[in-house]
Amino acid sequence: MDREYMELARLVSGYVNGSLSEADAAILQERASRDPFVRRLLQAYQDRGAAAETLGALDTIPLDADWEAILSKRRARRKTQLMRAWAGMAAAMLLVVAAAWLMMRTASDDTLIADTRYGHRNDVLPGGSKAVLTLSDGKQVLLNGGEEGRLDDASAVIDLQEGMLVYRGANQQTPDTPRHRIEVPVGGTFHLVLGDGTKIWINADSKLDFPAAFAAHERRVAIQGEAYFEIAEDAARPFIVEADRLQIKALGTAFNVNGHARNGQVKTILTEGKLRISNGKREELIQPGFALVSKADEMRVEAADLEEALAWKEGYFYFNHKSMGEILDELARWYGVEVVGTVAWDRKKYVGGIKRSATLGGVCALLADLSGRRFAIEGKKLIID
Repeated sequence: MDREYMELARLVSGYVNGSLSEADAAILQERASRDPFVRRLLQAYQDRGAAAETLGALDTIPLDADWEAILSKRRARRKTQLMRAWAGMAAAMLLVVAAAWLMMRTASDDTLIADTRYGHRNDVLPGGSKAVLTLSDGKQVLLNGGEEGRLDDASAVIDLQEGMLVYRGANQQTPDTPRHRIEVPVGGTFHLVLGDGTKIWINADSKLDFPAAFAAHERRVAIQGEAYFEIAEDAARPFIVEADRLQIKALGTAFNVNGHARNGQVKTILTEGKLRISNGKREELIQPGFALVSKADEMRVEAADLEEALAWKEGYFYFNHKSMGEILDELARWYGVEVVGTVAWDRKKYVGGIKRSATLGGVCALLADLSGRRFAIEGKKLIID
């Protein structure tokens, strides 16, 4: 902790309390203009009334006088008694500043909250509706699920409503039809309706590439990660999803595609209709209640648990027949945490479920009961031993 941080803490405290002089306000705004962290920090504090009370103690520190006194005493080193007195004063002051600095850093990540129930150092809020839409000219639009309005990109007209994107206008490609991409980050999910009426839910850490309007002979999109599709019927234009090496061809169908598996597998579960899936060498026809699991050039068809396909879209974790490694991967994507530990998990499959709206602490309590292991949360780390 150095003087620069202390000065920043003093300025932010004044900003929160509304007591900054014009000169200090100019200094803080200049700092924010060149430092993204400070800019996010000020934005985070705009609606944090509690911050004023927490940081108010910093106003009582006579920064210049105390700092010079500390340096003077540190240089002099004349008497042990003075050194002890200095150490106590410095420790007390740095403790206050350290606490304020820790709060500042926490404020830049509003998914961290106090844990008042499970005994962790902190808790972590669940993910939510958010994504980045990339338009045809490369412009990126940040979506957090709360926007309302309309976007225009060449011939594409897109409404932002109720936390989703709805494509309007032409239902068939023209020479100026743009291509778009939606990227859903870790800790996010997003819902959109394409121009043909097809509904797509995109899970965390996933990308969807698609045209704003489809060709006359087919409808084609590409997914990386996981998404659930409800395909609008159009017998003249089959809907094709590209996923890894697969081409998934559907007519009036609902299905889930998941390419997040650790071993590189892609799992497609059909809930309604029919699917014809090809890897370029083989083709399989899938019926409702079955899944196709593919890896490299291999494909196999197996009976599926439909809850596995529907659970995340409906807002809950479904741990039935999943290994602990698979469960932890899913948690890492939804809560944006790093899993740390040396536990060698066996092949045991677990049974359980919990709402995705639960905090990470609540999920850890469930997993501790299921596995007998100890789970601890420290910042954005999930530690297991």
